[in-house]
Amino acid sequence: MRFYENGKLKYTCKRDFVTDEELIKEYYDNGNLKSEVNTLAEEVVLEKYLSGSGEITSKPILGEGLPKDGIAGWNAYLAKTLRYPVDARLANQEGKVIIAFDLSEDGEILNPEVANPEEIHASLGKEALRAVKNYKDLWTPFTLDGTAQIWKARLPVMFKLTD
Repeated sequence: MRFYENGKLKYTCKRDFVTDEELIKEYYDNGNLKSEVNTLAEEVVLEKYLSGSGEITSKPILGEGLPKDGIAGWNAYLAKTLRYPVDARLANQEGKVIIAFDLSEDGEILNPEVANPEEIHASLGKEALRAVKNYKDLWTPFTLDGTAQIWKARLPVMFKLTD
């Protein structure tokens, strides 16, 4: 379960591992049901979407926020830009840095930060953050029903030592 800052329920997920059935419910911050999706063996068997006033609506159309040239372009940028920190290399440190940020309605990366600093060598986090902050291109913004929205994103940046 997840809750809004006002204490109201935001999200529930119930899963029966015996029947492989799952029921996910999302709520508006006023407590009204927003959506209900029931799956069986990962196949959707029932889905319902409601407006804030409780009227049934169509399923929202989501447009994924993506970097210029997609994930392949992002990976190419990282391969060209990242430098393995010397101190991390000498300490034989590897890991996955998670960079969390807001993606603006215009596709700009805002407020990037290392989301897992306790799990990685500090210089790996610093280098991943440097690379993300230096990305000059705009992303394709996340959209909901065709309207650009601010989107909270999390990206992995891998550091792996090679021989």
